[in-house]
Amino acid sequence: MPTAAIDFTLSASAMILLVMGAIFGVNMVAEPYLKSETFDEGRYNQIARHILLSEGESANWGVDGNLTYFGLASTSGAYELDIDKVTRLNSLNSYSLDYGGIWQALGIEDVSFRIEMEPIFDTTFHLDSSQSQGGETTYNFSATTKRDGYPLSTQLSYYVIFGNTTYTASGTTDSTGDGTVQFTLPDSIEGTALLIGFAKEDEGVISYSVLPFPHISESTHSIGAFARLNPNDYSLDVDLYENNSIVNAAYLSHEYSFNDPGWLHGWGQRVPITLDHRDVDSVLIDFPVLLYISNSSGRYDDDVSFIFEELDDSNRKKIAVTTGDGASQCYVEIEAWDSTNEEAWLWVRVPAISNTTDTKLYLYYDVEHAENSDYVGDVGDVPAMSVWDDDFVGVWHLSENPGGAPPQMLNSKSIVNRGTSHGSMSSSDQVRGVVDGSLVLDGLNDYLDFGNDVSLDITDGITIEAWLTAVDYSGTPDVLTRGSYNVSYSM
Repeated sequence: MPTAAIDFTLSASAMILLVMGAIFGVNMVAEPYLKSETFDEGRYNQIARHILLSEGESANWGVDGNLTYFGLASTSGAYELDIDKVTRLNSLNSYSLDYGGIWQALGIEDVSFRIEMEPIFDTTFHLDSSQSQGGETTYNFSATTKRDGYPLSTQLSYYVIFGNTTYTASGTTDSTGDGTVQFTLPDSIEGTALLIGFAKEDEGVISYSVLPFPHISESTHSIGAFARLNPNDYSLDVDLYENNSIVNAAYLSHEYSFNDPGWLHGWGQRVPITLDHRDVDSVLIDFPVLLYISNSSGRYDDDVSFIFEELDDSNRKKIAVTTGDGASQCYVEIEAWDSTNEEAWLWVRVPAISNTTDTKLYLYYDVEHAENSDYVGDVGDVPAMSVWDDDFVGVWHLSENPGGAPPQMLNSKSIVNRGTSHGSMSSSDQVRGVVDGSLVLDGLNDYLDFGNDVSLDITDGITIEAWLTAVDYSGTPDVLTRGSYNVSYSM
């Protein structure tokens, strides 16, 4: 028997296990812009009522005595926050901002200031025209989206709140950064309506604008729009105020999701991953893909080691992988997570991989999140076993210590068919392989016994794959044998 280091997979189908590299792209993160500005005492008190970022939990945030929301109030203009800023406003997040902490950091304890959240890109809406006919009025709005003054194409989602009714529409801004939207409101009631527009670019970054406008009445209310952001679920609640009184309490019942519909709720950060369709000959269904996380990941050696700054080994299960919609989770097996050396190997069950267009995934990570025990597990954990569909009978990474208590080698697919080492194998035979660990066999009496379970009695088509480095090709070159030599199946 040759001396070899092996890591192999046994499948009861005729598919070939393709290990694909992932192309990592780093999501954009812009630091908040903090601007100090002195106010007289009255102005400071007004700001303090509407912007309360106190130290501690989000329950300590407040809006005019309501300790539930972070308030964006008393403005006729737009407050624009991208997802990163929303995350940083959540005190449960390790990168959150708080009023007291910023005050101390700036060293201006005796000077009040305001906090300006600088959006990654700008979104503005303008009422261009209106036309009344047949008991209703049609409004035409223009939208403009820019990044650093340059046009930006985005997807747009609009909401108009009027009375007890919410109207919705969608659209886009093109390569010139311009777009349009139209709403029709009944003339049976009058007052101030509120347009809320969300803009999303391809990277998933969001900006939004709030625009009050008069319907039938001559002017909007002087206080304008009151928008408040719930730091617990990132929802945007909107009311209309006049002289600090709620114009219509019905607005309190409306809740608009600020978080990108394509963002997995409750997770702080994510990294986009692209699977190149040129690596795939035909559509793959429920396919296990290997993701390697390091300072040199994917085809272009992207550095995604910043993930380990957030997650050490003990927090390795505080991750999630979704499909391209950003919300549908995939099962994940953690073969290895080494935060010290900033390396991790994850196997992900991808529902479908196209051979004509690139397949997109997202890797979420958040140290403040609970362990994702429903979808993520170590080798041998129940959720990790779901990475491998029913065509697989055995998947052995061989990363375990062969000198430990038998059976030493875990089966990623099930609790049966685990391997027991024989011969003179010890912990020194566990070495680095193509993916994390592998075993060195001495070519004399070292071997692994995976038992005699009936699941191994495969009589139809079979695929056996192993990663092997042979040092000596003499002797009987079997890597895996079921039953007697040349009787059942072998490789």
